[in-house]
Amino acid sequence: MTSGRAMLAACLLVSGGWAGAQATVERGRAAYQSGAAACARCHGRHGEGRREGAVAAPALQRFAGQKADLDSLRLAVNDGLSAGRALHRLMPRYRFDAGALADLSAYLDVLGSEADADPGIGSDTLMIGMRLDAGVVPAVQDIFARINAAGGIYGRRLVLQRDPGAAVFAVLGWGRDLPPDMPSIAPGAGTGAAAFGLLPGSEAQARFMLDQALAAAPSGATLALSAAAGTEPDTVRDLQARAVARGITLVPLAGSHARGNGAVSVLSLGDGAHLAGVAHQVAAVPIYALAMQAGSTVFVLAPDAARRLRLVAPAALSYPGAARPVQERLALGAVAVLVEALKRSGRRLDRETFVHAIEQLRGFGVDGLPDMRFGPNRHVGAAGMLMVKVDPERRSYLPYTDVSEVRP
Repeated sequence: MTSGRAMLAACLLVSGGWAGAQATVERGRAAYQSGAAACARCHGRHGEGRREGAVAAPALQRFAGQKADLDSLRLAVNDGLSAGRALHRLMPRYRFDAGALADLSAYLDVLGSEADADPGIGSDTLMIGMRLDAGVVPAVQDIFARINAAGGIYGRRLVLQRDPGAAVFAVLGWGRDLPPDMPSIAPGAGTGAAAFGLLPGSEAQARFMLDQALAAAPSGATLALSAAAGTEPDTVRDLQARAVARGITLVPLAGSHARGNGAVSVLSLGDGAHLAGVAHQVAAVPIYALAMQAGSTVFVLAPDAARRLRLVAPAALSYPGAARPVQERLALGAVAVLVEALKRSGRRLDRETFVHAIEQLRGFGVDGLPDMRFGPNRHVGAAGMLMVKVDPERRSYLPYTDVSEVRP
């Protein structure tokens, strides 16, 4: 029994909850990667070995495929002995039963092999989850088809998986139900250590939208807010508090009309269908909305309604906009970041390497959008936003404010 293998054993079993259980290889892998012992931090994601300070954690890949001698494993984990020698003094000693030792042996047998891959990674396929608007799915599928026709990425075909319960490697889009370690690339920033956004999240954009509406409103005026079902209550409360602090009343859209308050503008938080409903209900006053939520709806509204739109949009270099709506540009931008990070990660793919690859993107060009700049502490690619109007005849966006940095 080698000292390297014994040190891995001690790392894997630090949390203790494995005793007496029939743990699967997948659970053993999860414990190694993100358990309390954080073994991967020292021994590496694939057991390749690393140096931490003055201590060199040995490589463990060479033990894959070997069946552990459970007696030797027990001596190493419980007594800190390997081949008659004491393990490194930094490695703790534990008391584990035969069941826990057998579970550990099963994981050691696949460490660093293809069987030890992150979810969604196959020998010739890579499963990518989809949380973007259904309207952009055909465009994303077209890109995947062209990549796959050219041989995929390092021999793996990209497979778009729209089933939220499926095992996937990463997700295009974001949802609050995603695990915090699930890599995601969305139009707007989500939350989680592995969540990336091309632009600030919808909450930050909503604050920017309100500030623009407040700046255009006379003192003491009333603004109306129409928030779609599913909008976070905290977002609505935050907007109301910001309005009050500026001497402006922000009331629900239905209530403002029922009481005849005469709102000078309306804020819409919701998708294109919600915006269309607001435009049908409201006449004569400006309607503020987020371009990444509204999508192509802005081009199919009645011309009078479209001209009254005031949209929060990314500081793209291609304005006046092309026919492709911002929502689709953002979806394809997320795909571009995904593909570039996969290429930089190499064939030996894992989530940690993939996240690191995104964080290294600097000045990454995305068609029709600002250049993306990510970093370890910067998971929003482009924070510059501005306000645009809609030209319904030319199906384009027309900027009418300067670019502002929008903070989370």
